[in-house]
Amino acid sequence: MKKHDWRMVKMVIKNFKEILKPKFDSIPNELKKASQWVLWKGKQNNHEVWEKVPCQTNGKLASSTDPNTWASFADIQAAYEYAPHKYGGIGFVLTKDDPYAVMDIDSVNMKTPPPYALELSNISFAEQSPSKTGIHVWVKFNHDKEKYMNKVVNSNIEIYDTGRFMTVTGDVITDKPIAEGESVQLVVDKYFTRLSKKLALMETNEHPLVQLDDKSVIQRMLSSKNGEKIKALLNGDWSIYVSHSEADFALCSHLAYWTRNNIEQIDRLFKSSGLYRVEKWSRDDYRMETIRKSLCETPYSDSSEQLLIVNGKQTFIPLGYKVDGGNLYQTKIIKGLEVLQLICRTVPILTKRLVDIETFEEGYELRWNDNQKERVEIVSSRSMAETKEMLNLRNIGFPVTSNNSRKIIEFLEKFQTINTVPIGKSVGRIGLIKGEIIHPLLEQNFTINPQSSGERQLHQAFKEKGTLQDWKENILDVIKPFPKVMFMTLSSFASVLLHDYDVPSFIVDLSGNTSQGKSTALKVASSVWGVPSLHGYMQTFNATPISFERKSVFLNSYPFIVDDSKSGDYRIYEDIIYSFASGRGRARGALQGSCLEGTWQQIMLTSGEAKLSSYVMKNSGGVEGRIVHIEDEPFLGVENNFLTRLHNDNLGKTYGVVGKEFVRRLNNLSPEEKDKHKKQYRDLRDNYIKLAGENHVLRRLSNYYAIIHHAAELLNEWFAFGIDPKLCIELFADDSLNNAGTNKPYEILGNLLDELSSHLITVDNDPQKPTPSHMNAFIKDGTLYLMRNYLKERLGADMITIRREWQKQGLTLKGKDNDTTSVRHRSNTIRAVGVNPETLTLLGISF
Repeated sequence: MKKHDWRMVKMVIKNFKEILKPKFDSIPNELKKASQWVLWKGKQNNHEVWEKVPCQTNGKLASSTDPNTWASFADIQAAYEYAPHKYGGIGFVLTKDDPYAVMDIDSVNMKTPPPYALELSNISFAEQSPSKTGIHVWVKFNHDKEKYMNKVVNSNIEIYDTGRFMTVTGDVITDKPIAEGESVQLVVDKYFTRLSKKLALMETNEHPLVQLDDKSVIQRMLSSKNGEKIKALLNGDWSIYVSHSEADFALCSHLAYWTRNNIEQIDRLFKSSGLYRVEKWSRDDYRMETIRKSLCETPYSDSSEQLLIVNGKQTFIPLGYKVDGGNLYQTKIIKGLEVLQLICRTVPILTKRLVDIETFEEGYELRWNDNQKERVEIVSSRSMAETKEMLNLRNIGFPVTSNNSRKIIEFLEKFQTINTVPIGKSVGRIGLIKGEIIHPLLEQNFTINPQSSGERQLHQAFKEKGTLQDWKENILDVIKPFPKVMFMTLSSFASVLLHDYDVPSFIVDLSGNTSQGKSTALKVASSVWGVPSLHGYMQTFNATPISFERKSVFLNSYPFIVDDSKSGDYRIYEDIIYSFASGRGRARGALQGSCLEGTWQQIMLTSGEAKLSSYVMKNSGGVEGRIVHIEDEPFLGVENNFLTRLHNDNLGKTYGVVGKEFVRRLNNLSPEEKDKHKKQYRDLRDNYIKLAGENHVLRRLSNYYAIIHHAAELLNEWFAFGIDPKLCIELFADDSLNNAGTNKPYEILGNLLDELSSHLITVDNDPQKPTPSHMNAFIKDGTLYLMRNYLKERLGADMITIRREWQKQGLTLKGKDNDTTSVRHRSNTIRAVGVNPETLTLLGISF
C-alpha cells in the first residue's frame, strides 16, 4: 500500500481569526483549471503554533501525494463558501507533473519589506500568505535539487515545486501572469544556487582533517592572536581596510584557515557576519571568487587536539589533556618531554546541557565508561562547578575523589569552551507539565531527571511488553467479570485525567480479609503503566510521609499504587491521607530561601485488611470525603488456581503499552475534542450528584465516580474495549447503602451516643440522685443534652463542621444559637446541644 504524506504546514500566528480569507476572483485562471485543490484547517499544536492541515471536501484529511484526495477548483470553492467557519482557506498541491513552483518568503513586514522580497515578488504573480506575514511568488520552474537549494541559508526564503500543498489567498501583491523563462532563472540562480561541490572537494581533499562545527570555529578564531581583528570583522567593522570588499576577503581568509577550507562553512559563517551584503554576496562570481582566493595551503591543524566520537558526534579533548587506554591524563612538558599525569580512570564527557522547564534549574547529561559499560546520568550544574557537590557523584558510581575533583571540574570547564554542548529541556517529574502529559516511553522533547533513588525506581518501572491487543486479551477480558477489579483498573487510567478535568486528588481503597486477591487487583491496575510488582510500579505503606510526598510529586498525574496498609505505621496514615488529598506538599526552608512546594493531582490506589479510614484516630468526617471504599472479595467465586494463573502467566505477558497509548491519545486531542469530553464528564457528575441526594459525603464522592466512569467511556471510544461503565453506578449504589462512613457525621454521633450509653455514670438522668462528678450529658424533660466541653474534647478541630452537619440532617435540635440551647438544670442554666429524640429511636439507643 502506498504511504501517503499527510503533511501539515506551520503558520506563525497567535489569533487564528486574523487570517486572510480567499479572494476567489483574483486567483490566476490557469491554476483554477487544474484539479489539484484542497481545503485546509488550522490546528494548534502543543507549542502554540498553528499548523495548516489539508482536508478534502468531505472533511477528511487530504494528502499531498494522493490525487484521489484532491478536487476541482469549483468543488473546493463551493465547499468553502458552504462552511467558511469550518475551514481556514484553500490550497493548491504542487506535483512533479505540473510546471509550477512557489517561492515562499516568510516573516515580512509588509509596510517595509526587505529588498529581496521586493525583487522576488516583482517578477511574477505574488500574493500575501494567510497570516499576512509572508509572500507567495508563483512561477513556472523545474527545481533541480542537485543544483539549487530548497532554502536560502540564514534567510526566510524557500522554494517548493512538488509534494507539498501551498495555501492560496488571491490577496494580490503583484498582478502579473505566472512568469517563466529567463526572468525566473535569474532570481533562482541568484538566491538558490548551491556552492560548487566539485570545487569544495578539490580544495579540501588536500587537507583531509576533521571538521569543526560553527561554534567551535568561532571560539577558536576569537581566542587566537588575531581575535580582536576577527571580532571587528564579524561585527561588520571594516574601518581599517581600503574597501568593504577587501574586508570581505580578509574575513574569508580567516574563515578558510579555521574551517580547514570548508567552502560551505565559509559561506555560511560569512553570511552570519556583519559584513554580509545580500546584493553583493548573492552574485555567484563575487562570492565564489572571494572564497576561492581565500583558501589556504596550510589550514589550522592541532596535532595535540584529540578527537573522540561520543554518541555519534565529534568531541574534542582540550589542549593539555590526553586520553589513553580509557583514562584521562593531564599533559605537561618537562625538560622537553611530554609527561602524563593521571586525572581520572575514565573520560567524563558532557553531551547535553538541560534546563528544567518548571524550575529553570540547569543540569548536564554526563557520560563515562564504567568497566566497558557506558553510563549516562543527569547531574546538577553545581556538581560541575563545586568540588563538594561533585564528590556526591560517587553515590552514582562516578570515579571522583577529593584529590581529583577540582581537576575534573577544570577539565570540564575547558571542554565546554571548545565543544558545542547542545541545550535541551528537562523535567524533574512526569505527568502533566506545561500542557503536555510527559510519559517515559513516549518520544517527547524532554529529558526526565528523577531526583532520588525512589523516583528512579518509579521511572524505570514504566516499561512496556506486548501489544494493546495482548493487554486486552490477557488482562482486560479476564477481569471483566469482576466489577471491583475493573473499578480499580479504571481508576488507574482516570488518574491522568484529574488535572484537565479539575478533579482533586483522592484515594480508592480496596479492603477485605487476607488472601482474597487484593494485591493481585493492584497489580492489574499497575499493568496499565508498567511492571506490575512491588519491585516495579507498586509501592508499600512501609515508608515515611516525606517518601509518600516525594513520590506523589514525581508521579504528578499518574496513579500512586500502594499495597498492604497493615505493613506500615498506621499512626502516620491520617497525615498521609490529608496531605495527599490536598495535592500539595509541605513548604520547607532551604539555605537560599524556601524550596518550591511540590504539587500533584492523582489517584492513590490502596489495599489492606481494614478500611484505610479505620486507622484515623479522630472523629473526622473529612477523611471519608477523600476515600472511595471498595470492600470484600475483588475476585468473587474464582477457582483456587485462578489468581496464581493471572499473576504468574497473564501479568507477565503484557504491561505498560495500554497506558502509553492512552496518554498519546490525550496529548493529541484538539481543543474541540477536549471540550466535548469535559461536557460528557460534567453530565456524568451531575447524574451521580442526583443519585447522592442530600448525603454531602456521597455528593463529594460523585466527582470521583464520574471521572472513573468517564475513563471507561474514553477507553471504549478509542480502543473499542467493550467495558460496561454501569459497574461504576452499581458500586456507587453499594457505597451509599453499605458504607456508613459515607454519612460520617451520622456515624460520629452514633459512636458518641454508644459511648455515653456504656458510661451512664457520666450522664445525669435522675435529679433524685447526686450530680455526677464528671458530667458529659444530662436529660431534661425526656431530651438528651450533650455538654459542649464533652463535644470539644471528642470532636477536636472539626467540632463546628460536624455540629453544622448534625443540624443540617436534623440529628440535633434547633436552638436559639444554631444548635445550642440554654437549659435550666439543677438550679443552673447550662448551654448544651439537644439530640433529636428521633435520632435515638433510629439508632436504637435509650437512656
